[in-house]
Amino acid sequence: MGILGTIFLLGLVYCLIVLMVMAVMNEPVLKAKTRVNSFFKEVFLTETPQQSKDSEWTYGIYIGMDANGYPLADVIENYFTDLNRIFSDFYFSGAWSSENCMVYSFIVDEPIMEIEQEQLYKLCQKRCNNIVHRIIHSSNPYFGHLPNLVAIQLKGNQLLISIAENDVGRRQNADYIKRTRMSMKKHSKKNCNMPIEEDWSE
Repeated sequence: MGILGTIFLLGLVYCLIVLMVMAVMNEPVLKAKTRVNSFFKEVFLTETPQQSKDSEWTYGIYIGMDANGYPLADVIENYFTDLNRIFSDFYFSGAWSSENCMVYSFIVDEPIMEIEQEQLYKLCQKRCNNIVHRIIHSSNPYFGHLPNLVAIQLKGNQLLISIAENDVGRRQNADYIKRTRMSMKKHSKKNCNMPIEEDWSE
């Protein structure tokens, strides 16, 4: 079939579609043509919104959430029971989504051992990263390891655990971890007890 034959066939199909719309919708020719033209314009000419490749899908890590997305305090506390190896006691105080990360908040008591703030931060970071990865492995043994999946923040008696929801979240966590460590090294000689803080609130 040549080019002319193809054009003729497409024209015939278009006419048949217009006739079908006229019959089904009980509309005149002009209105039926307008409806068909609008349909083809939406299908073939409408641009698909561009999404960031890093944020168009999420890891789907929602620890201790029910079917409606609400946190279950007892389940979450059971998952993070290893925090008792760092603090004398703790309890879950909330969870929310914040800029490509899921943030879990805990109220913690004093550390069970005398430890400097920088060492406490490193210990919490390592322990929380291990906890989150083990939780994921229990349901997905093929998951392996993702660097910077977890970042933590200590604010007085509050421990915030940020779990990345996508690649953008992991970059945000990596940036925060780097700046926190640099800040601690910079102020270690000045006995600075607090790392830098960001607003991870809802």
